[in-house]
Amino acid sequence: MSESRTLQRRVDRHRPQQCAAGFENVEIEPWRVYDVEDARAFLTESALDVDVLAPQVEGRFLSAFVRASKPAASCCGPSCCA
Repeated sequence: MSESRTLQRRVDRHRPQQCAAGFENVEIEPWRVYDVEDARAFLTESALDVDVLAPQVEGRFLSAFVRASKPAASCCGPSCCA
């Protein structure tokens, strides 16, 4: 499976969660996929074994822009919209 297709599958897993929370028009735009060197940078500050963990992190973390809209609440009666 290609890297871009795998990335898209990971992103698509989160779309139903946003919809279940009441959001519509959900767009998730991956911004950065973290690699081994990125993992080294943040794992070095911890007490963890960087050489063991860094390769396991490659491609598993990403940052993304998430855009969605929440529909306006429907009016429940004359007192709520006044």
